[in-house]
Amino acid sequence: MLYLVGPTMNDIKTAMDRDLYDHPAFVVGQEELEKLGAPLVFAPAPQTPLDYELFENMKMVQAMWGQVGKFENPAENKAEFEKVYAQARQETNNLFARINYALTEDGFSE
Repeated sequence: MLYLVGPTMNDIKTAMDRDLYDHPAFVVGQEELEKLGAPLVFAPAPQTPLDYELFENMKMVQAMWGQVGKFENPAENKAEFEKVYAQARQETNNLFARINYALTEDGFSE
């Protein structure tokens, strides 16, 4: 799920930078984030304590994706949308880093 969201986040950011909130890429991106952020979409169940921590982080970030996806009329409230988007993007990047660390040799040795 996490790797699927990267291009979508980039498409939304590009549309925002160009003030194209009605562009199809923006609209589709928001729809995708709403789907990925739905509470019924689950990440794999945790198997270890480290997995559980990552699972909890994933659930938090997933809820943020849903907020971006459900945000109504972003063109009319750009500042607030940009704030919600920026927080979701930062936490998505942080989750990428946590997962990559967990998959390294150092992450497994703890």
